[in-house]
Amino acid sequence: MDNNKELIKQYPFLRVKNTYAAGTWTSCWLDDLEPGWRTAFGEDLVKELDKAIKEDGCEDTFEFLQIKEKYASLRLYATGYGDKTKEVLAKYEELSKYICGHCGQVATRITRGWVYPFCDKCARKIGQPTVPIEEFYETTYEDILDEIDHIKINYRYDDYWKPIK
Repeated sequence: MDNNKELIKQYPFLRVKNTYAAGTWTSCWLDDLEPGWRTAFGEDLVKELDKAIKEDGCEDTFEFLQIKEKYASLRLYATGYGDKTKEVLAKYEELSKYICGHCGQVATRITRGWVYPFCDKCARKIGQPTVPIEEFYETTYEDILDEIDHIKINYRYDDYWKPIK
């Protein structure tokens, strides 16, 4: 909780509304981020988001509505943002598909049914049926590692999301 207070002080957009207790804001949106994702890229996400929010001039309007995992990736639902902020949100949603949500290592397995990315170690711990991540995404593991690097360095929203014509 002390870490949350400092995070919220430095990054006010992380404050969850209606969580005021004992004279201070206690809940932080990063609490809803899967622990592995928070470990792997939580700090980068917050710093890039802070910069983008300021560049977009939406400090007074940006607000998270929900953060969750869905369909084997991160979902960052927000309102009141511009194009640079949208780019950052989409970047980390895309990156999460390849990162173990439990520990933050590169994912090597995906569960069946409820789809979720795991590394080998975490996949063994959960004991549910999984498939290799290469099979799930129909690519090679080397291409997945290249994709992770591409997302981290050169992500562009329009490269991934094409308008429907």
